[in-house]
Amino acid sequence: MRREPEEFISAVSRALNGREWIVLLLISTLVWYLVKVQFGALGSYLRGEVATSIVHLWTIQFFALMRALLIYTAILVYRLASQLCELGRNSLRIDLLATHRLSPFMGIGQRAVLFAIGGLSSMLVQGALLGGVVLADWVPATLLVVLLSGWLLLRPIWGVHLALRTARNAELARLDAVIGYHEARSVEQLVDPAIEHLQRHRERVLSVSVWPITSSAWWRPVLYFVIPTLAWVAAALVESLVDASL
Repeated sequence: MRREPEEFISAVSRALNGREWIVLLLISTLVWYLVKVQFGALGSYLRGEVATSIVHLWTIQFFALMRALLIYTAILVYRLASQLCELGRNSLRIDLLATHRLSPFMGIGQRAVLFAIGGLSSMLVQGALLGGVVLADWVPATLLVVLLSGWLLLRPIWGVHLALRTARNAELARLDAVIGYHEARSVEQLVDPAIEHLQRHRERVLSVSVWPITSSAWWRPVLYFVIPTLAWVAAALVESLVDASL
């Protein structure tokens, strides 16, 4: 069943229902408790471990709101990935000889993965510069970004994968039926050009990948991870050379 663009946009941007609001509030409260109370400044202040000024406690409410907005965005991303999966599964016209046209479904999630890799690279750089990483600041956001980017990468691809597999199996079944029909009617089947043509076409269809993954999908994440790290190494080397020359 094909869907109109307006229907797709409406499904992604509709208001949260009751269950989604409950999930949003529960996750926001849990993240707030872990980050601020269990491991953060508020918990240290309440336990008397540090003498934090009461003026600084305004950041607790501010970051709680920011995390709630982040989780709300995560819900929208989850919807987007699910709708793209359904779109790829049920609303595409599959051309088995031009599967490269389906690469945008890979590109949508790949960009999210590249952002996640960039964030992980900056975390490594911070750890190298400061001698350590504050886990309470990085772990919750990192987990959320990694899980969301992975979901946005894999979920749309899965829908297209199912559509490609169904289309390829249907085409192979059709070709087998046609080849069987020609072989039954042909006495000299080994030299029948129609059968040879159909068999070559069947081999070509059989070689079609049922995953819409391009060759660039493998090296781009590695490249985006290496570039920030090499840039930091180069900056550190330049700084060392300048210090040595002074």
